[in-house]
Amino acid sequence: MPFSEGSELHVFVDASRIAYSACVFVRTVLEAGTSVSLIRAKTRVAPLKPLTIPLLELMACCIGARLVNSIRDALNLPNIKVTFWSDSEVALWWTRNTVIGRFL
Repeated sequence: MPFSEGSELHVFVDASRIAYSACVFVRTVLEAGTSVSLIRAKTRVAPLKPLTIPLLELMACCIGARLVNSIRDALNLPNIKVTFWSDSEVALWWTRNTVIGRFL
């Protein structure tokens, strides 16, 4: 995996009624072109208790955040730029909320 000054981590999260997951890619712009590599991914089966899709999307965001933290620690990259991607506006707004409430 090539890392350079301009390397970025991109985290993709998603959920369905049966599973939720996150994957982390590193994107590096080199003179020869752009390189994108999968670093790590994690998937979990959704609980048997029915949960809403937005809540499962939020759980996927939590997995993504944990993956990024473990990658930053393992590769000693504390200042690397990180971009999170999700198709759930609700989960993205929940993560931006500064008021800490009950985890539904």
